Amino acid sequence: MKLYRFKDSLFNQQPELKASTDVCLLIAAANQLSEAVQNEKVTLISLRGERRPFRSELTGILSYTIKRTAPAGDHAFTVTDASFDASHYIGSYSTNINGETVALQIAPRWGSGILCYLLQYTTGIYQPPDATASASLLKDSAAWLLAILWKGLFNQALRTWHIPKMYRRRETNDRFFKGRLDVGRQIRLNNVDQSRFACVDTPLTLDTTISRTIRHVIRLLSRPDAYPAMMSDLAGYDERLAAFGVVPKAVTVSDIDSIRYTRLSSGYRPLMQASKAILQRFGAGGSKTSIFESPSYFIDMAELWENYLLAVLRRHLPDRYRVFSPNESGGEWLLSGNKRQIRPDLLIERGGEIVAVLDAKFKSYTQIGRHEKGGVDREDLYQMGTYLYHYGRSERPILGLFVTPVPGANATNVETLSQHPLHKIGVAAFDITGWDDTTTSSAIPSEMIRRAEDTFAEVVRRELEHCDHAAMPASSEAVLF
Repeated sequence: MKLYRFKDSLFNQQPELKASTDVCLLIAAANQLSEAVQNEKVTLISLRGERRPFRSELTGILSYTIKRTAPAGDHAFTVTDASFDASHYIGSYSTNINGETVALQIAPRWGSGILCYLLQYTTGIYQPPDATASASLLKDSAAWLLAILWKGLFNQALRTWHIPKMYRRRETNDRFFKGRLDVGRQIRLNNVDQSRFACVDTPLTLDTTISRTIRHVIRLLSRPDAYPAMMSDLAGYDERLAAFGVVPKAVTVSDIDSIRYTRLSSGYRPLMQASKAILQRFGAGGSKTSIFESPSYFIDMAELWENYLLAVLRRHLPDRYRVFSPNESGGEWLLSGNKRQIRPDLLIERGGEIVAVLDAKFKSYTQIGRHEKGGVDREDLYQMGTYLYHYGRSERPILGLFVTPVPGANATNVETLSQHPLHKIGVAAFDITGWDDTTTSSAIPSEMIRRAEDTFAEVVRRELEHCDHAAMPASSEAVLF
């Protein structure tokens, strides 16, 4: 059995290879991972519960570049050296190649403290103090990552959705009339004793598959060999579900697949996606250390980054600005006839008009650049230009910002469009990489976090006010200054 570890969003990685055959084995596993993604055999967990039907458009989770080869006879060759590039997905994948189990694990490039904080900030997760130490010790564990993600999705569902309910068919045969009379059963059962009524009713119950799954997962993750410290604060909610009549019954993956979501329960879809992986990992015969039999799942860190920026700007920008994500309510159509939908990551509105479009890029952009090399990719730049064309007006200022988590001081690099002087495109750096040290178990200093978030929000606010100033007529400027 072989395990290969990578960090997300890093290029030219060289994992530890103990034999020359490891390169070919790793390349074969990367190819099988790409095929599994296309065939929907890998669970892609979305923090919003979005379905991803166009898997062919997904960036390769793990790609490679062949550097050296050696002849292998009969016009064949074998790869002796290669570098690997990981995308912004984190998670694990295991497969079998020539009778040998191979596992790929892509961990966050940041420390566990940063990941915990981002989940806490965006989903309302609570992390008990004694669970922080275990998180730092298990920062490279795919099982720990899955457990902390489940807890984040659980808090997100509770914050925005009610406890799911459903109407359940119930057949009774007693002296009280409930619901409607089942004539066939009445004749069959009560032909002699006509003092009873064979009725059918559909009472509203909280004993749903979703609630049963939540109770089951809490029990699995609270076991001594799992993460009891992390789950200690959920004991009260488990007792609450028990008081509501939710049966403590084991749930299977097929039970979760059979859930029919409604408008009142659709918010639990991402939690149920993560629950399936939890059942496969910690269920009957499962163990948090059995990585080679683990389910294959991946999480989009770019989506987490986008959710975090949304939460920070909503909390720190002045009230006159409204920050929202088109993904919450659906995008807009670029062409007439409902063709080509566009969905920017974040929009900022002031006075009923869009004044800024933010693209949360999980890349290392620091400037727009004179050329693509060393600057923003051509595709990303053209996409932002499309957003400004759709949401902006030539006589009104609008700002397009790429926000990237690059190392270094918070700064902006803004350029003006040549044909529209009031339209600007720039890059805003929001450095979170120095918040914790992956080699230590120390917690992130709260003062450092607050200072970084305040500085980033101030950078965005200043650029927005520059747009406001450009929008003022000359007479207004004379009055103000």
